[in-house]
Amino acid sequence: MQPSLSGTHTSTHARRRLAIDITLLAAVTLLTVAVNPSQATYLPADWEDCRSDDFDRVIAGCTRMLESQITQIDRAVALTNRSNAYRLHGDYDRAISDANDAIRIYPDYVLAYANRANAYLGKGDVNSAINDANVTVHGAPTYPGGYSARADVYRAKGDFDLAVIDDTTAIALAPKYSGLWRWGPLAAVYADRARALEGKGDYDRALADYTEAIRLDPNYARAYVLRANIYSAKGDRDHAIADFSESIRINPKYGYAYNARGNNYYAKGDYDRALADYNDAIRIEPGMVDAMRNRGLVYAKKGNRSAAITAFGEAITANPNFVTAFESRAESYVQTGDFDHAIADYDAAIKLKPDIAGYWIHRGATYVSTGNFARGIADYDQALNLDPKDPAAYFSRGIANLYGVSAAKALADFDSALALNPKDSYTALWRDIAAQRDHQPSRIADSLGAVDTKGWPAPLLRLYATGQLTPEAATAGTDNANLSAVARQGRFCEINFYSAELQLQKGAKDSALPLLKKAAADCPQDFVEYAGAKAELKLNGAE
Repeated sequence: MQPSLSGTHTSTHARRRLAIDITLLAAVTLLTVAVNPSQATYLPADWEDCRSDDFDRVIAGCTRMLESQITQIDRAVALTNRSNAYRLHGDYDRAISDANDAIRIYPDYVLAYANRANAYLGKGDVNSAINDANVTVHGAPTYPGGYSARADVYRAKGDFDLAVIDDTTAIALAPKYSGLWRWGPLAAVYADRARALEGKGDYDRALADYTEAIRLDPNYARAYVLRANIYSAKGDRDHAIADFSESIRINPKYGYAYNARGNNYYAKGDYDRALADYNDAIRIEPGMVDAMRNRGLVYAKKGNRSAAITAFGEAITANPNFVTAFESRAESYVQTGDFDHAIADYDAAIKLKPDIAGYWIHRGATYVSTGNFARGIADYDQALNLDPKDPAAYFSRGIANLYGVSAAKALADFDSALALNPKDSYTALWRDIAAQRDHQPSRIADSLGAVDTKGWPAPLLRLYATGQLTPEAATAGTDNANLSAVARQGRFCEINFYSAELQLQKGAKDSALPLLKKAAADCPQDFVEYAGAKAELKLNGAE
């Protein structure tokens, strides 16, 4: 059985497999000794506890049985039931030890092998798990639970085709199964097969299986969550929110569902509802670091940088290896102009994940914002060592080279970036700036044929290509009722900066400097235009 999603509580579905009725051994074909529980010396209450669905009771009851004078068959049953309970408590070593003892008593006891397979799977030992699962299937070829248990192992190994085959066999056998072994709800097997279909990328069939699981058991909270995850991946936010809401109705303490629903509200731009869900997730599970970071992202979107930094810090305190929280806090520090703390957080992110090119690019951009072009270039070089085909690294290094080394090197970097991503309007603009500085011909007219001329910043491209569009006309591109205040500020920043660069190309320094000062004052500090405006003012002695 796969570990449940973060925030779930052990449910009947999660615990369904391999709980054993003590009377079933009379029907096990591989065991020839039958026993009547009434003949045993343990108390009836011990037997009831040992076979219950409350796994704390199972451990206590089976332990009392094992401390009594009981038959070997009874001992094997009690050990196997307790093994299953230990496994579902996450105590895999004890689970394996009990299964070993049961197998020593009866080497052909397939349910003990099945429990041990699941315990090995919990420890991540998939090779031992598959060996035991095979014993279960071969020893009891008509038992659905053996196939679904083996399917769990195949899923863990990434063998989704084989997992689908075994789950399908379990589904086919279930209606015909008449053995005494306790068989769990069929809905869970449909959900398991759906997870394997997801692994294959067959999302439509996975949705159908989750829907069937929910039809079989309308109170199957986890199936709603898993179906919601597919809707979310497909961008169907409304259906995802509806399913997460249903899972929360069934299980109000399902912390994962609150966090996941919050993510969908966040994607829809409904930040207040997202924040409420993240707060509920943290209330239910105080250590849920994903929800802590997500809460910070909402604060950042709402413009409350101080609260965002605090939220990211809480996530880092809870998990000092939470690399994306360092990244997010660094971004907020940059947006507040606290470049030193931002660099420290990028240092931490790089130490944790040195193979992520994006962290090197972001730290390099932060160095460039401080005017340290050499350190920025060194970080961009490392990013390109990790990913030689990353257009963002060439673009960023081009800006650093333009102001820190030479226009010729910058031009080469922008050309490399455009070769990898010819539709990027911003690279085309910066290439034109570098070309003019290097006394090379403009190619911006060619870029107009590759980019989306209807979207932003197409007006700026036309301004550079024809000179017929004035900054005032470009400003009209901000007259969009759907633009947020932050997006509108960003557009004005870009208009001022690129208009200033055009004035510099014409030799109109006096006209350019006021625009550059306005860009340096108004641009968000994580914009490359902010770093460009600061660099231009310094180059022109107007810092």
